[in-house]
Amino acid sequence: HDIINNLLALKEVPSWISSTATLAANEEDVLISSKHKYYHPRDRNGKPLRNRYTTDRVERALSSYKQACEDASERVTYVLQKLSDSLSAGGHLPTIVQAYHLNLVLCTVVDHASRANSSGWGLARMFSSARSPPLLDGSNKTGDKEANTSGSQFEG
Repeated sequence: HDIINNLLALKEVPSWISSTATLAANEEDVLISSKHKYYHPRDRNGKPLRNRYTTDRVERALSSYKQACEDASERVTYVLQKLSDSLSAGGHLPTIVQAYHLNLVLCTVVDHASRANSSGWGLARMFSSARSPPLLDGSNKTGDKEANTSGSQFEG
C-alpha cells in the first residue's frame, strides 16, 4: 500500500506468474500471462513506478473504492451541513456554547485535581498549638462552639 500515491501495488511479480510470463515488446514493460497482465502503475504525477506492479483488476477495484470514499465524504458533509443549519435556525447556539464552556471548566478542574493528587498536593489543615488532631468540624476539644484559633498553625 502506497499512502502517498494512494495505490495498491506489488514490489515484484509473483513467482508463480513470472515463470510463465513473457515480457512484451513495448516501452510499458508489461508482463503478460494467460490470466494476468502486470504493469507499472503511475504515481500521483503520472510517472510510472518502475519498482511496483499492479493489474487492471486491482486498479478498477481501487478506483471503485476511491469513488465510494468520495461519495461517503460528500454525504457526510451534506448531513453535517444540514445539522448545523438546523441547530443554528432553531436557536440552539447559545445553549451549545454554554455547554461547551461548562465542559471546558469541568475538564480543567478534573485535570487540576488529577495533577494535584499525583503530586501529593493537599488542602491546608489547621492544627492547634498542642498539635492535636485537625479541627475540621469547627469545634475544639473542650466542647466550645467556636474553635480556638489563637496559637494555631497552618500546615500545608
